[in-house]
Amino acid sequence: MFIEIDYTKKAFEAAARIDDKDTEYRVKGKPHLRLVVYRLRKSLLVRKCWKGKRYVKTLGSFPTMSLKIFERLANEYCERIESGELNKLSRRVTLNRFFDRICIEQAKKNKKSWKSDLGRYNLYIRESIGNHWLEDIKSFNVECLLNDLPEHLSDRSHDLIRALLSGIFSLAVKYELLDKNPVSVVPARNNCNVNTRTLTEAELVAFIQSCLEEADPTKENFSFHALCLLLMIFTGMRIGNCCTIRKEMVSPDFNAIYLRDTKQGKPQTIFLSKQAQWIVKTAASLSWNEYIFPSALKDNAPISYPRSVFVRICKRAGIAVNGSDHPIQAGFPTEPFNIHAGRKSFCSHVLKQTGDIRLASTLLGHSSLSVTEKHYAFFQDVRLQNVVSDVADDMTANILNFPALEANNSC
Repeated sequence: MFIEIDYTKKAFEAAARIDDKDTEYRVKGKPHLRLVVYRLRKSLLVRKCWKGKRYVKTLGSFPTMSLKIFERLANEYCERIESGELNKLSRRVTLNRFFDRICIEQAKKNKKSWKSDLGRYNLYIRESIGNHWLEDIKSFNVECLLNDLPEHLSDRSHDLIRALLSGIFSLAVKYELLDKNPVSVVPARNNCNVNTRTLTEAELVAFIQSCLEEADPTKENFSFHALCLLLMIFTGMRIGNCCTIRKEMVSPDFNAIYLRDTKQGKPQTIFLSKQAQWIVKTAASLSWNEYIFPSALKDNAPISYPRSVFVRICKRAGIAVNGSDHPIQAGFPTEPFNIHAGRKSFCSHVLKQTGDIRLASTLLGHSSLSVTEKHYAFFQDVRLQNVVSDVADDMTANILNFPALEANNSC
């Protein structure tokens, strides 16, 4: 179901969710233009039916993208559909060519583990289905490839190969070579251990204070990497997205960052708190190129992956981390903390403040609630203990003679 709406800025600003549900609006006189109002964002998308086939593409978010640009991009997309260009492209590109020319080049820029992706592709995918046209590769082909993998490979290895394929086809969908990802219906084995490590309350304070030691521009040890790590903690952004923020992605009032490309292949709006705004403003005012966090070694490039700075910050804070045997602060967990766990720590605090997992999933930009539930929705033991204690106290509030447990009692 959808609701008709005038194609004016005022109408788009007034559009809201109805009955607390995500609501889609169709522009009067321009039915291919749509506005979808979610809880935290308004997406601009185009819908087109052509020769019995449905096309849907998200072009941006309102008001980050102007209505004039939105209509122009939507019309260009519809022209490509009607000309048959989208269908023709996938018949001219093989999986190997797409991987070598597009996927691996992007991975080199954005992924530290791109060599692992290249190795898996060459070993298990290139000879099997690499010479197939993109359009000809179906879910059946993917299932057969995964079933024919060597028996000595672990379930984790199977899932990594499946994830690589899914990423390749998601990129093909983004480049409008395919309409859908054939890997999406192929189930993963899901036999991997989920890392539940997040920062405790005391660790979080120590980590932020340690970052601030290098976040003062007036000090000799000032580091853009430290500011980048702070931004990750306050927004829950993936560290790769944090490092590569361009100035043009930041809204004029510094209230949001618009990511055009994420792991899910979809745009995402990152809303900034006052603390995050200070980080972005400070970095932007000092940056000498198009990136918020500029590289000191390469022209017009972002900072490198902040691994070494992260270890140094954790060492100063007394937080356990791989790659260092420094003393751990008393009362801190001995399990190593990694960079991605900072994103999980942000999620745990969102859940602590709101108790709304759907809200947390939206803020993190996850494709589904199941991802958030399995990999991010963790509670620290102390909070679980406090919850069960509060519940029990409430249940026995009107029972005057309930036995009191002595502090020195033991089982």
